[in-house]
Amino acid sequence: MMLSRAEIHLLLSLRDSFKTRSELDSEDLCHRDTLSKCLRRMEELGFILRTPREMDGRYTAEFNLTKWGREMALILESFQLKDMPETGLTEQRWRIMLLCRESKRFGEIRDELEIAEPNVDRQLKILLAAGMIRKGADAYVLTPGGRALVKALEQKTIQVA
Repeated sequence: MMLSRAEIHLLLSLRDSFKTRSELDSEDLCHRDTLSKCLRRMEELGFILRTPREMDGRYTAEFNLTKWGREMALILESFQLKDMPETGLTEQRWRIMLLCRESKRFGEIRDELEIAEPNVDRQLKILLAAGMIRKGADAYVLTPGGRALVKALEQKTIQVA
């Protein structure tokens, strides 16, 4: 399961309270069109709930996290996401995390994923900087937070399928 940086920031923004669409727009999490797509996708995945609300005689939508969304936000807030690229948790990064459930050397990751060395190196640096994996003496392995994220996303993927 992939999560864009905008989707990650949306979950983190909603972790403390309900917010209307205009409140989310004012936070400048991402472009307005991107926010609409993120809200739809997070709602489809069951991470957020949209509730109609009347404000000043007009109806608007209010968004809050579901139980799954709160769990995911708690896991995500433990990572260093400020330098995460726009693409967020891509399929390649996700596949590397799955491999790193057990200790894996650089060459093993490269060979199993069949991707070029520079790309493996770039993806590992991103995951290391975010705190999702760590490098031991000679291998990469998930951090406790990375392990929790993989477990939560795998459970969610099973439910959606």
